[in-house]
Amino acid sequence: NYRITASKLLLLLLENFPIRPLEHQYSQNSVQSQYELSNAGICSALAELGGDVVDADNSVASAPSWVDTVFSYIFPRLAYKSNDDDLKIDDPDESNPQAEESRVVATQMLLKVVKKLLLQTGGISGQFSKGFLLKNSLKRHELLEAFAGAFFPRLDFPFGFKGSNSQISGDIYDSSSADDVVHRIEKSASSSAGRAAALLVTSLVHQMSDGRGSGDASSLQKKGHLLILQMTSVLPLYLDAWKGLYPVESGL
Repeated sequence: NYRITASKLLLLLLENFPIRPLEHQYSQNSVQSQYELSNAGICSALAELGGDVVDADNSVASAPSWVDTVFSYIFPRLAYKSNDDDLKIDDPDESNPQAEESRVVATQMLLKVVKKLLLQTGGISGQFSKGFLLKNSLKRHELLEAFAGAFFPRLDFPFGFKGSNSQISGDIYDSSSADDVVHRIEKSASSSAGRAAALLVTSLVHQMSDGRGSGDASSLQKKGHLLILQMTSVLPLYLDAWKGLYPVESGL
């Protein structure tokens, strides 16, 4: 029985997650990158094995045991990236190609898990169900905020923008945006992580436009919608950075 086998594997992975280097190895970047890659792989495996468990009526069952564990691992990493003035998402470490490759692959794996936590789960019939794997709406919003901060920081008001005093436009744009924000976004656009992040935003827009997620508290839901709109305001910079490589960069 697949579910029995998957449950046993989930328990085995959870018992050993996250794996950590020995104390004397913490200062070695190459060793840390290998452990980060392994932990990202375990996160991905947990999401794949436990991500499609739904009830017979197509609704998500009680939150799987791995969800909170994985959230607790991913969230601080995204939050750190979103608060880091020297955003490292797309800055390659040319001195250590192996560690750099591990970091890139680990980020891609974690973004796939973020996608599973932020989007509603597909049901048995292949259609969207009524719930999220990450059932706690506040935690979902926190994860969405961290994701937005890491890949889609708020831009300055467009030149000549007339609505700069409105509350909504103030939530989307930033009157004191850092000078290097645009440069960092343009660099991120052509990275594998940036491409994956852009595609996730389009999925979030589709989910929002379809009215899914209506079970959230209305005030939190509105904040989430504004946050998604804020991220879409950054997408033109991604498109501009891709230029003629759009079919390649977007995976079409």
